[in-house]
Amino acid sequence: MKSFWILAAAFILLSIGTASATIVIRTADIEVMYDEKLIEDPIFYSIQLICYRQLLTIEDNLQRPHFTNFSLFDPERNCYWQPLGEEIDCTSSHCGLSRLSGQYRVAVYSTHIEKTLVTDTLETKKRYTKLEINFNPDGTSTVKETTPLLQTDEFRQSVGYFWLIFISQMLIAFFYAKKMRQKKVCFTVVLATLMFVPVFLLLSWLSIPIVFLAFAIIETLIIYLLNKKTLTIKDAFFFSTVANIMSLLFLGLLLSII
Repeated sequence: MKSFWILAAAFILLSIGTASATIVIRTADIEVMYDEKLIEDPIFYSIQLICYRQLLTIEDNLQRPHFTNFSLFDPERNCYWQPLGEEIDCTSSHCGLSRLSGQYRVAVYSTHIEKTLVTDTLETKKRYTKLEINFNPDGTSTVKETTPLLQTDEFRQSVGYFWLIFISQMLIAFFYAKKMRQKKVCFTVVLATLMFVPVFLLLSWLSIPIVFLAFAIIETLIIYLLNKKTLTIKDAFFFSTVANIMSLLFLGLLLSII
């Protein structure tokens, strides 16, 4: 029984830690092109623009010499796009921006082109994005997201969901095994969960209920096949259904908190 409370305490601490992580710092890695060719400058400069309702006074302590007094009036929003923070030194056609606003524009100054290039309004809610920006000679721009799969928010969320499911499944399996004296169930739940990782990640783009349904079917089969002598298919299905419903309810509650 002592082990159960240790697992429960670990589960609660993990849940609190996950729920408290509400601060999102958005970053972006940007590859910059001009007229479909990589920027040739060994060093060029970039900065984030934010739309302010009125023109701001220049802060002398901020390092942005290539964007001094820069502003761009937006008649549709009735505001001025102005630099936020300090300019970034970019090399090898790449820039790294951090602490991005939800809506922003990217300004780039190239000594080779001798002018300031500005994107259209960009919007993101993601923690990390990788972008390819191409500025055209006519002043327009195109932006394409090129974030690798393993670095996407969706993939990271899928991994986080998996661990929450795994821990909740283990707690339920441990309680069931103690009560029904079926210790082998714990082992089979671990095995079923680990075997399901590739399927879970492949289906992460689907809705969570669909993923849980697939998981319940696979888990039921594995638990039954490894416990034929002590469990019927109905018992295995009942355990898997109850465990997954409880996991789904907990995950839904946690997602509503964070």
